[in-house]
Amino acid sequence: MSLPFLLPWPRVALLIRRLLTSQWDAESWPIAKTEFRSLGIPGAEILAPFVASTELVCAVLIAVGLATRPAAVMLCGVMTVAIVTAAAPEKHITASWRGLLEFFYLPEVLLFLLLAWVVFAGPGRASLDARLCARS
Repeated sequence: MSLPFLLPWPRVALLIRRLLTSQWDAESWPIAKTEFRSLGIPGAEILAPFVASTELVCAVLIAVGLATRPAAVMLCGVMTVAIVTAAAPEKHITASWRGLLEFFYLPEVLLFLLLAWVVFAGPGRASLDARLCARS
């Protein structure tokens, strides 16, 4: 079920899907292990490849528009953990008005909001999901 007021133009969904998927790539595997270790996350050797592969697979699914909503939900979870464990502590965000403004300027928050938009709006007409639903 799509919410029609969230998709005023069909190309907006396609553009947002393309912008979202340009953020993740396959080169993040070794970087993720090092980053997870530096953050003190237990089991970095296991979690880093899992998170990197989740990001890569979900980004590809969103790019082609297949299982878009479940993939966006998975990436929302990844972005939530990234905000809580890395982005907010790194920027020393405090509970003040200035801290709130700094929080909303984090790129992870923007990606989370765009992914949440995809969860509620759906993939749009230019997706495999739409074509598969039209056939059935």
